Amino acid sequence: MRPAWLRSNNTPLPPQAFASAPTLDEIMYAVNANTDRIQQLQTESATLNAEGMPALKADLAFARPNRFRLRAELFQFTGRELDLGSNDEVFWFWARRDTQPAIYYARHSQYATSGARDLIPVEPSRLLDSLGLIRFDPADRHDPPVPRDGDRLEVRSYLPTPRGDMTRVVVVDGKYGWVLEQHLYDSNGQLLLTAKASKFRFYQMDGVSLPHQIDVQVTPGQPSQMAFEVDVNSYLINRL
Repeated sequence: MRPAWLRSNNTPLPPQAFASAPTLDEIMYAVNANTDRIQQLQTESATLNAEGMPALKADLAFARPNRFRLRAELFQFTGRELDLGSNDEVFWFWARRDTQPAIYYARHSQYATSGARDLIPVEPSRLLDSLGLIRFDPADRHDPPVPRDGDRLEVRSYLPTPRGDMTRVVVVDGKYGWVLEQHLYDSNGQLLLTAKASKFRFYQMDGVSLPHQIDVQVTPGQPSQMAFEVDVNSYLINRL
């Protein structure tokens, strides 16, 4: 029996990315092609859920290469609860309910070697990756795909940084090429970010697939840990 979302008359069927077990090059091509079709992305119909907070109405906008903003509020008349963003020079983070309310920010060019990394362990660009908008750089080192439970494949990549190689583990759907999971580790093996994506929808006009539920954990198990879930009703693609 087909899943309900595949039976919906309003949801076009996504194209099948792989007819058989894909190679590393085929996985990289499928994921990069989907990401590269998205130059701008916007939603004003998202809900953000985080532990200890009521559900927040959220809007998100993104334009390549570094422009991104996520804002969330309870109601219009109560004011903003969260503001996370990036422009061409800096990125920032502000939360109303922080124990020490402040705007944390850093320049992209200085982040890797600055003390800001201790306060903001993951750049907003990495959070954008959680939407499935990742790229495999052919210049990086990648292990061959390894089968996982069900029809899934795991690709482990090693990303060079001034503080040593980070390790990124990506779990890809073996049929459609969707990025289902991402796990990012620093050079010491400390887990920095886990993101799990689901409820994928194929946007036929734009030829891209995007998840509509994203569960994110930042530095899980550490004092600075943060976890939240984003549910998106629909996206506007390349028409920001």
